[in-house]
Amino acid sequence: MLTVEVPARAWLEVIRRIREKFGDENLYFTFLVEDRAEPHKLITSTFAIDNIEHLEPWLLLIHTRFTKKREVTISIVVRVFLKEQVPFVLEKEGKVIWIPKKKIYHILVARKKLMLFDEKETYGAQNTDATSGQEMEAEVGVVHESSIELLQELGFIDANGNYIGEDYPDEEEPVVIDVTEERRSFPKRRPRKKSYSRQPKAKYNNFEKKSRGKIPNKQQKYQKKEKKPQNFQKKRSNQSKKAKDKQTRKKD
Repeated sequence: MLTVEVPARAWLEVIRRIREKFGDENLYFTFLVEDRAEPHKLITSTFAIDNIEHLEPWLLLIHTRFTKKREVTISIVVRVFLKEQVPFVLEKEGKVIWIPKKKIYHILVARKKLMLFDEKETYGAQNTDATSGQEMEAEVGVVHESSIELLQELGFIDANGNYIGEDYPDEEEPVVIDVTEERRSFPKRRPRKKSYSRQPKAKYNNFEKKSRGKIPNKQQKYQKKEKKPQNFQKKRSNQSKKAKDKQTRKKD
């Protein structure tokens, strides 16, 4: 295993160049993220042609753990599918199918470090059970490749294993993900209409149901009707007129 000291953001550039070299349609990424601050949480993510558009935002989100100076290790398995096909026998059904041949690379990422595997180490990591540590059967049609030679082809390390890539002076700054373009594509939400709660219907008996007009409220029902002062004045004026008429009759 070759350990190379690199800037913190170098592993993101490694993934980008791997995609440029082989093409997204021929790649299958497997990421296993282990954070010592949260040992009970083990993140496993896979990316292929059907969800490759979510790879870059996910990588930036994981990279923020390095900027917080947390002890994080990322195990990366890169599968490159080839045009060649090999026969594969289904034991239960007894049928023979043809599956594509593929290359496999293993890379281990830590803070400012890349640990690269040669062919033998890739074979041992790929065909060893993680829980029991026992060796398993090798997959059919798999070619175990060296990630050391891969990074030399991509121009990250020289023949002596030294980093010759770009330097990132602002690597300690947090990564900001710009999602303004994605938000603009969504239509604006219309404001919700005000919902007015309906008042429950008043309960009334059969007598009130037969009555004409609207059903009175409780306050109106039991409230005493006040006599209007105008009608009262009219009655008093009529009474006074009658009294005056009686007095005039008596005098006569």
